[in-house]
Amino acid sequence: SIFMAVVARARGESEQAAQALKPEIRQAVRELDPELPIFEMVTLREHLSIMMFLPRTLAALLAGLGGLALLLGLIGLYGVIAFDVSRRTREIGIRMALGADRDRALRGVVRDGLKLTLWGTAIGLAAAFLATRSLSALIYGVSTTDPVTFGGVALLLVGVTLAATWGPARRASRLEPMRALRYE
Repeated sequence: SIFMAVVARARGESEQAAQALKPEIRQAVRELDPELPIFEMVTLREHLSIMMFLPRTLAALLAGLGGLALLLGLIGLYGVIAFDVSRRTREIGIRMALGADRDRALRGVVRDGLKLTLWGTAIGLAAAFLATRSLSALIYGVSTTDPVTFGGVALLLVGVTLAATWGPARRASRLEPMRALRYE
């Protein structure tokens, strides 16, 4: 069996112009061969939306999984920082009893969390930069070493770290020194 496709261009860019052209194309094909069956008539926009359904669905799925990974990372980072602050409660209490102010305690906890994140981000960006050579065939329309993407991811991770460290850091800075010294 032989399949044939007829491609026609409508004047104008609107979908209505393409839809209005369908009866005329059907009539022109009937005049050429009345026995020729016409199975399907779709506009280019409809054809592309059908062809792009799977890639768009997979991209949305991957974006959702990426967001879930970010959320799990935020929860895990919060848990690690909160555990670290609870372990250091006595130390923070001693520092505050010796004259350290609340802002200094807050900055210390945030600084420790950011230090780890910046090291991890630097190592992760370097590994991602090296891995992009093998992924270049899978990425369309974006450079594999896109500085906006790499910078955006780094800023996002720093923002997530700030959000995760802020709660435990505030809790540590609000400790009463005597209560923290008795904490076990």
